Amino acid sequence: MYALMVWGAMCYVEFPVSPFGIWDFVGWLFVVASLGWGTVCIGLGAAILGGMFFLIAYICVLLVLSLSYFVWLVWDSYRRHLAWIGKYQKQIAICIFVIIGLATFVEGMERYWIGGLNEATWLKLCLCVLSAWCALFFQLTSHRWMDKETPARLLQWTLGLAIILAGLEYWRAESSREHYFAEKSVRESPADADSWLNLGWQYLVEANKEESQANDDEQARSNPKATYSEALDCFQRAISLGADDFETYFGGAGAADGAGKSKLAVEYAKRALAMAGEDDHSEGEAQEIQMLTEIEKRNAAEPTEEDVHRLKVRGQRFDRVPRVVKWVFELFDMVPES
Repeated sequence: MYALMVWGAMCYVEFPVSPFGIWDFVGWLFVVASLGWGTVCIGLGAAILGGMFFLIAYICVLLVLSLSYFVWLVWDSYRRHLAWIGKYQKQIAICIFVIIGLATFVEGMERYWIGGLNEATWLKLCLCVLSAWCALFFQLTSHRWMDKETPARLLQWTLGLAIILAGLEYWRAESSREHYFAEKSVRESPADADSWLNLGWQYLVEANKEESQANDDEQARSNPKATYSEALDCFQRAISLGADDFETYFGGAGAADGAGKSKLAVEYAKRALAMAGEDDHSEGEAQEIQMLTEIEKRNAAEPTEEDVHRLKVRGQRFDRVPRVVKWVFELFDMVPES
């Protein structure tokens, strides 16, 4: 019922504005069909997401049971002096040492910029990795309990997976290192314009990468427009704190252009071009000036009276939409521009 309400509200807002034309209705019908198909896809996505949550919960239960059974098995084997525990004792000790080292490395890569380990998080991570290893232990030793090569095979799998996971964590942490420090600088010095500029450039570079990936892969799920908006917020904050130079307005114009803020894009582009002047410029500066000129031309086109009327009517329709569904328009960036 709620999905039908959202679908009806979107169809109402996008309904053609008079004077009507045949292609206006054709375009509207296409939008209606797209919204209907999108609603079905969202429903299927919700079902898949629910299934994924169930699968995750199921895996978590299996891991907890694996850890509990492994602890009981080792304790019972020592108590009864079973022969197998002596055969696996050295390998189990090395594997547990590797697990603790992996958990320490992952937690350290997560927090080494801040300094100091979080003991509670580290302990939880150790238990999670140990639970996963217990599941691996039972998988590798199943039906091959007393084979001579099984203990060595268990050790090889443990070391191999630990090296792979450590490498992935190192790559993930290092790839976000520069962005982390930019955000940290903003948190520590919220009144420093340079900190906001640095973070704005970080967001702008990320948005350009996302847009490039989206252009190369039509099925890419990145949202460069949202990242451009984050960059624009940072540049605006820096300007409000006194930043007033060519590079600031150049970055602000690019972010505003990507975020779809035409008026701001034109304003920042004009300010940057005025600061650049007409003197001789280097090759890099000439390219930046050319980009600003293109941004200004692309966004400076004045809307016709018909466009203004259409936007005004759709804005009035949006105001009549029930408040309970307005957040969906904001989520998918479908709010009519005023």
